[in-house]
Amino acid sequence: MQDKRRVQRTRALKGAKIILNNHSSVLDCTVHNLTNVGACVHVPSSVGIPNLFALSFDRAHSSRPCRVIWRTENKLGVSFG
Repeated sequence: MQDKRRVQRTRALKGAKIILNNHSSVLDCTVHNLTNVGACVHVPSSVGIPNLFALSFDRAHSSRPCRVIWRTENKLGVSFG
């Protein structure tokens, strides 16, 4: 299978938070690989997570806007910006 990513991702195992509804909902997640343009995010279930959300690595003090590129039952491939 050919890898079509623009940038090679770096393996990571970082705890993060998905921020929804202007900080009214926060979901725990784990980032398994990461670049400056996107990430692979593992979640208990991708059901109900919208295609646009914010991702925070510092307990929701700052965040990066994300757009879902692909999803499975418990993973999200996201691009930043």
